[in-house]
Amino acid sequence: MASTNLFCLMNIILSLSLAFKALSLVAIQQPSNASPTRASSAFAAGYGEAGCGLGAVVFQNKPGSNQIVAASLNGLLGNQSFAVTSGTSNCDAEPKLMAESRQERFVKNNFTSLAKDMAAGEGENLAAFAELLGCGAENEKAFGALMQSRYAEIVGDDHAPSSVVAGVKQALAAEPELVSRCAL
Repeated sequence: MASTNLFCLMNIILSLSLAFKALSLVAIQQPSNASPTRASSAFAAGYGEAGCGLGAVVFQNKPGSNQIVAASLNGLLGNQSFAVTSGTSNCDAEPKLMAESRQERFVKNNFTSLAKDMAAGEGENLAAFAELLGCGAENEKAFGALMQSRYAEIVGDDHAPSSVVAGVKQALAAEPELVSRCAL
């Protein structure tokens, strides 16, 4: 019983702390010379200053007093803690890490046909992989030519997906014009 009461007390303190944090952020005025296109990382992530959790699902990144309510909702019954550890309620892993994971999974699941496409410098799997790397369809030919010319270095003897992805990114990094057109 005492541990339940302690847990409830901790949640109340967390909720109040988050609410005061959100309230203080609401009170801060943006300078008139600030860039209107600049966004904080929290807003870019799809949730507001209250952070991810149930409040982020309900209120998203709506500013003002909505963030106070969102912070309180996030602290309610510890749902924000659960969301952070489970990756739910807009508490996703860092997008770059998720992109790398998708790239490695793609290489693992399609290695044989992707390797053939890389050797040929074209193909459906190579085009899909280029898209996963953020190199749009307009860069498909240049990407394919690069993969074909650097095939032996990229694929080599080690067929580990992480090694192939790293090899592709290393080959792209050596081509400043192409890498600047890809959103790695």
